[in-house]
Amino acid sequence: MGPMYTISKDRDGIVLICQDCPHIERVSVFNLSLGSQRTQAALAMCEHNRTAHKKGPMLTPLPTNSTSLYGIVRGIPNNER
Repeated sequence: MGPMYTISKDRDGIVLICQDCPHIERVSVFNLSLGSQRTQAALAMCEHNRTAHKKGPMLTPLPTNSTSLYGIVRGIPNNER
């Protein structure tokens, strides 16, 4: 899987540009009080790629039951947990 976006700079700041369409994310529009603006823009671009282009990592939630998580880490089959 290649890059999903490129990073560029224009007169308004840093911009993430989708490789597959004209969609952009401007780093400066994200709320600095929520953490890194660059990270927020990258997450927004990844979400765009998942929804618009069906690309990118599709994350699977881990089980909330700690016994199940222990079984996964240890490689114990479902029927033996």
